[in-house]
Amino acid sequence: MDKAQQALEKFSKDFNCAQAVFSVYSEDYGLSPELACKTACAFGAGMGRTGRVCGAVTGAFMVIGLARGMGKVDEKERKEQTYQMTQLFIKEFEKRHKSVDCHDILGLDISTAEGLKEVKERGLIKTVCAPCVRSAVDIVGEMLEKQA
Repeated sequence: MDKAQQALEKFSKDFNCAQAVFSVYSEDYGLSPELACKTACAFGAGMGRTGRVCGAVTGAFMVIGLARGMGKVDEKERKEQTYQMTQLFIKEFEKRHKSVDCHDILGLDISTAEGLKEVKERGLIKTVCAPCVRSAVDIVGEMLEKQA
């Protein structure tokens, strides 16, 4: 099963979008999926269900950081590489979904009870959010492959 399918399976089991994306790459960089899920938990649904930056996007950002990020003071060039990859990721994700913000992608305010209810009633978690999870995994995977 490829990483996108693994992420979608995890997403279908009540893990949020950030957890689904981040955790399928975590072991590649020495982090257990359980710890990755705990780390990413607050980023779901646009950061704690505020509708801001999509959790699939922030999950991908965390993958980029694990793969290429600055971890030591003498790795400053890695910070710049990470920022460049993050900007490229945003451009590609926006091509596919028009925005990186949940509110814009869903067209609803999920920070309200009414907005969240409508998202659930209209099945947008499957029809809108799941494709965002797939895109995030695919995009970050392609980027990491090119950089390998």
